[in-house]
Amino acid sequence: MTASNAMTQALAAACRDPYGATLPHGEDDGVVRSVVTTDAYAIVLIAKDHEEVIVLDMIYLR
Repeated sequence: MTASNAMTQALAAACRDPYGATLPHGEDDGVVRSVVTTDAYAIVLIAKDHEEVIVLDMIYLR
C-alpha cells in the first residue's frame, strides 16, 4: 500500500470515528488530534458541532 492510500484510509476512518481512529495531539483537548500511519501523520481538527475532520497539516515521515 502506498503512503497516500494509507493516509486516505486513515483519514476516512477518522471521519467515521473521530476519536477512535485518532490520537491526542499535545494536550488532550478533544479538538486537535493526530492521524498516524507508517509513512506520514496528519494533524486534524475535530469540529464537534459540524461533525467535520479538518486537516491542519500533513507530514511525510520518510
